[in-house]
Amino acid sequence: MAAFIVVAACGAPANDDRATATTATALDTTTSAAASTSSTAPLREVLPPTKGPGTAPAGAGAGGPWSTGMSVAFADELGRFTRSEWVTDQAGVPNLITDRNGRLLAYHIDWAAQNGIAVAIREPGPTTKDSTWIRYRVRIDGLPTGKPDPVDPSAVLLDDGRIRLYWMRVVNGRAAIQSAMSNDGVTFKLEPGDRFSTGTELFDPTVVRHGGRWLLVTGPDGAHHAYADDGLTFGPDLGPFLVEGTATMVWAAYAAGDTTTLLTAAPGRPPLTVHRSVAGGAFTRTFVLSVDGSSPAPDAGLVPFNGGFALAYLRPLG
Repeated sequence: MAAFIVVAACGAPANDDRATATTATALDTTTSAAASTSSTAPLREVLPPTKGPGTAPAGAGAGGPWSTGMSVAFADELGRFTRSEWVTDQAGVPNLITDRNGRLLAYHIDWAAQNGIAVAIREPGPTTKDSTWIRYRVRIDGLPTGKPDPVDPSAVLLDDGRIRLYWMRVVNGRAAIQSAMSNDGVTFKLEPGDRFSTGTELFDPTVVRHGGRWLLVTGPDGAHHAYADDGLTFGPDLGPFLVEGTATMVWAAYAAGDTTTLLTAAPGRPPLTVHRSVAGGAFTRTFVLSVDGSSPAPDAGLVPFNGGFALAYLRPLG
């Protein structure tokens, strides 16, 4: 599920798990200073794991980051995941990357930390039930205070080893995709301007290198996609993102060599499906994912890791 509270002024919440615009406005007023960074904020603030559900805001729907927990599952071959590690509860919008040091970084929304963006980091090594994740509040230097906070994180690893983080944020009453750069994956510096905006509701951006350019797909339900040569200036808006002729939401993506892999779900919240493209060609279906025999919710992250694959997924709480 897309689990953010800030709602673009141009559109109403798309699903039942989105809070009302009135609730979003109230939450923005009370929490923006907490999640937006300042020179007095700690450079690497460790966040303890949260256990159990949180309190839903007034007017919220049936689901959101207060009611889901994040786990990461592992597989030797892409398809069926059977080994899982619990990371934290009260989490939403998971996104995964690996860095040059082989670390696994799981970006997510942390409801217990005022609905801010957090990252859980896992060192490379065997996957066991007792593996340790260390979580940090993401710091974005240069982000203005007193305005709605960034939500819906999507990170990419650049060729020089730096990490670019994208997110959705309501700016002057309209939804915009913005970005920041980091050397360590925890402390970021804002990149000025917007990466993409349509004047309509936007959420859950996913960015990936594809066919020699950067591809951006964003919701609702994959309603918008655009390309950029530099990863910064996306446009024009090419409308719905079609996979095998169907408008499709992309929840995660990664590139390896000349192959681009997407983790998708068509409107209606069907099972998570892997599609692949070679050399910028059409995407074709390869797998339907499962975790311990069940299909996880569409909101998930997928990446190669430690010789196999890792999948961040959400579980309902209580």
